[in-house]
Formats: sequence, structure tokens, C-alpha cells
Amino acid sequence: HESRHDSFTTLMDLRGPLEVRAAHRAAERFADGAAEPSGGRESLERLREELSAALPDSSLYPRLDLRLHQEIALLSGNRALQGLLEAVRVPLFRAMQDVRAARDLHGMVGSEHVDHLQIIDAILAGDPAASSAAMDHHMRTVEAFEIAP
Repeated sequence: HESRHDSFTTLMDLRGPLEVRAAHRAAERFADGAAEPSGGRESLERLREELSAALPDSSLYPRLDLRLHQEIALLSGNRALQGLLEAVRVPLFRAMQDVRAARDLHGMVGSEHVDHLQIIDAILAGDPAASSAAMDHHMRTVEAFEIAP
């Protein structure tokens, strides 16, 4: 039976490329003002504020983290991406909680928040290349995290 570490790696293998693609597509839609998702800007800006306020809260932050990634999938306009991320929502949330616990343990809370802000800002700026790069960096950083086996 798979250890938590193995299932985390499996999850990241699936999730990484999807998240990068979702961020890219979301930014493209913001770049093309006409296609900007209705309410998307307000929603992302509100999430940005909520994440900043919740950073010290180890229980709330992972919930907002999950919401951010769901929102980006929604803003991508790609239903298949939304469906795939929704399908792994439970293990994904557990992984986010595990990574946060590891960050708390090692005094590393904050770097993930810098990533989130860069991703949000690049999407809002309608910059697909910067959005993809920021999300790719975020996925690699998260994947490099050692979580309890």
C-alpha cells in the first residue's frame, strides 16, 4: 500500500502540468479583456487579501490555498482541468495540510505565500508566460517538500 509520500508524488505528477496550464489559460483570458471571466478579477483580488490575512493561521491558510487553485482552474475556462483538479480535491487538500505542517515545523511559512502572490499578480496582469513560470516554480517548490511518510 502506498505511503503518504508516494501518493503525494503521484498527485504532484498529475497536478503540476495541469496547474501550470490552468494559470497560463487564466492569464490569456485576462489578457484578452473581452474574455476576462465575469467577477474573476474581484474574486482573485479578494482571495489575495484573504490569503495575506490568513498566513499565520495553519488551519485556514490551506483551505484558502485550495480555493485559490480551484479559482485558477475556473478562470482557465477549461472544464476538463476543473474536473481533474476537483477529482483530486480530497488528497490535494490533505497534501496542502501536510506541507503546511512541515513548513510550520521547519519555520518555512511564507515562501508559498510569495509564490501565490506572484501567480495572482501575473494572472491579473494578463501575462501567460509569467503566470506559467510562477506556477511552475510553485509546483516544483511544493514537490520538493519532504512530508511525513
